[in-house]
Amino acid sequence: MAAEEIDTGTTDLLAVLDGGVLTLTMNRPEVRNAMSGAMTGALAEQLAAAELNAAVKCVVLTGAGKGFCAGGDVKAMAGGGGGGGSAPATTLDGAIHTQRVNQRATAGKPEGLADKTRELAHRLASGPTVAFRYMKENLNRALSGDVDDCLDLEATHHIHTGMTEDHRAAVKAFVAKEEPVFKGR
Repeated sequence: MAAEEIDTGTTDLLAVLDGGVLTLTMNRPEVRNAMSGAMTGALAEQLAAAELNAAVKCVVLTGAGKGFCAGGDVKAMAGGGGGGGSAPATTLDGAIHTQRVNQRATAGKPEGLADKTRELAHRLASGPTVAFRYMKENLNRALSGDVDDCLDLEATHHIHTGMTEDHRAAVKAFVAKEEPVFKGR
């Protein structure tokens, strides 16, 4: 069966399904694959579709170019664009909710794909490679915690930290390529 390129709706995320392996490539190498709103949305859609698609046996997430992913797009943060999610919310609770939804749909989605991941890990671990045996032994432990609770807490801290004077100074300094001046607030 030939590899199938999947239209993600954006060039920021490429998707190819080949022999049961869905490879998602974050494709913004010029900014070390910093998350754009388009990339985040497409990633959430592709992971949700993979969870329901019986043809997908494994999902590989990779980055184009030299870096895997720099995280949020700091230049977009400086412009008020949120840096990798959706448009900024108008209330603190709204911002936290939006961050939680985005994180559960992306970083939290591999927990929903655990059965497919576990099945592949068991098949790979049956070979002689020590690394794959280690992965098999530790996969259940890694997926056994409550990922949603961790992501919710991280989202809350992310939003609160993003509202500080020091965060604004860091973003401004990053964009200007200057040394930040932190004041502890």
